Amino acid sequence: MTVTRETVKGYDTWQGGKYQYDFKRKDIAKAIRKDIADAIACGNLPAALTVSVTSKFQGFTARITMKVTGGVPFAVYERIAGKDYPALTAKWRELKSTLLAIAAEYSEGESHMQSDYYRANFHAECYIEPTYDQSHYALVGGRIIGGRKE
Repeated sequence: MTVTRETVKGYDTWQGGKYQYDFKRKDIAKAIRKDIADAIACGNLPAALTVSVTSKFQGFTARITMKVTGGVPFAVYERIAGKDYPALTAKWRELKSTLLAIAAEYSEGESHMQSDYYRANFHAECYIEPTYDQSHYALVGGRIIGGRKE
């Protein structure tokens, strides 16, 4: 997975290795779905993983949303010693990073820090679906514990 970055006259630019100028939002979402399926087939992602990839235009921004709807073979949340709230596990953060890296292959944009200028062909987000999310929680004494009962 390659995303090239460079700075020209104060503008930071980036472009994913699979970026195509004529790709529309729906084309990008379709290509991401295919890349996720290929990664599952190659064993780079969990075999039972299911991900919904959608695209929409929101305000001034195109948005690609990757929602994990099932097939995560590990706990998403874990207990932090001395805390009353759960934390995301390292395995979930790694899976999320992998999915966002797949999406980044199709991204393109530029920014200029001094003038607060920013442009991108889309913004990607990845999260676990709330209803599926509940299967990775265990409520113990009113506190949420991740993935297993304690």
